[in-house]
Amino acid sequence: MRTIGKWILILGAFGLVLQMLGYDGNDKEETKPKVVEKKAPSKTINEAGRAKAIARWNDPGYTKAYFPQKESFWILLKSPPPNADLYAELACRAVKEDYNISGFTITVWDFNNKKYGKARCY
Repeated sequence: MRTIGKWILILGAFGLVLQMLGYDGNDKEETKPKVVEKKAPSKTINEAGRAKAIARWNDPGYTKAYFPQKESFWILLKSPPPNADLYAELACRAVKEDYNISGFTITVWDFNNKKYGKARCY
């Protein structure tokens, strides 16, 4: 009986030493590769800002504006300048600063559907 008690005491001490060293017997779980799932940030559309931008360029008979698609903002002018690229860039700066919207292309047209200028607003 004394011999069995000694062995139990030795095994208990050995187990205590292993536990202090960080071995807990569950090494198989640690060898599995950990999968980290990354979520891409979803971009939301500022609908209130878009509505305010449309209202800014709506003056019946002289200007009209709308979003035909989420990637396009069209401004129709009664008498646009010959090269309206600078006008479109100015409009881009205005909507970014005043309404906090971007992520589309601004195109300037006349009322006869002739394109006069374009600027990317990103």
